[in-house]
Amino acid sequence: GDPRRTLTHFSQDNVSHYDIFLLDESKEELYVGARDHVLALAVGTSGSLRAKASIIWGPTTEKTSECAFKKKSQETECFNFIRVLVALNQTHLYVCGTYAFSPACTYIHLENFTLVSSGRGQPFLDGKGQCPFDPQHTYTALLVADGELYAGTMNNFQGNEPIISRSLGTRTLLKTDAFLRWLSADAAFVASFSIPGDDKVYFFFEETADEFDFFERLLVPRVARVCKSDVGGDKVLQKKWTTFLKAQLVCSQAGRVPFNVIHHAFALPRHGGRADFYAVFTSQW
Repeated sequence: GDPRRTLTHFSQDNVSHYDIFLLDESKEELYVGARDHVLALAVGTSGSLRAKASIIWGPTTEKTSECAFKKKSQETECFNFIRVLVALNQTHLYVCGTYAFSPACTYIHLENFTLVSSGRGQPFLDGKGQCPFDPQHTYTALLVADGELYAGTMNNFQGNEPIISRSLGTRTLLKTDAFLRWLSADAAFVASFSIPGDDKVYFFFEETADEFDFFERLLVPRVARVCKSDVGGDKVLQKKWTTFLKAQLVCSQAGRVPFNVIHHAFALPRHGGRADFYAVFTSQW
């Protein structure tokens, strides 16, 4: 790498699982979601990461007990693993966590870096459909310019109902239809993108291919898209996407087994609402 760049480390006592990051370049701050914690780090000084503020946001004793009653581990699973961390506006962040297998969301006031009550008689908002129940499940979440949150995650405790949803904002909450099996039960999301000048939101994921009759479970990488202007349908498709489409991604090399497991994707926007997408693939064999 560039010898002028320094590698900087940061850790804090009793904090682990630094899983999600949000950089605010204008304030020279890095927000970090960890297990039971949200941190604000100062990154303005080269070669330095300094903790400015932190929030402890762990599940209640009641939620931890419920989690353990459902046969989950109190040593490794019944915590609040932060999974969604987005900038809602100049003054607030929106954050969601697994909350001991009972997903919850809330707001963070940036001026004093504290949690904000939902104002509905409950300390936190229901995070179902925005954040996974299980910290081991993959997920993706994206906040677009008009304040709407698009998420790809598991929608139930069992981990067999993947969902692509739209929430927050002022419009109708939309989601994929589990009954019609628009997504296979094991769909695993890795990334999502909104391209400037394009009305669509793209989701990259992998799932078992139901269209192939194979002697073992065959994974297929895919990209799905929904339109931001979608308002849902009538009757059968009320509060459901009407613009959902998905397609198979093919990454192969002559003489080798296909690279059918997608790990990550990156979008490089171009002019006119176009973009180049790059992804990392491996093979399941």
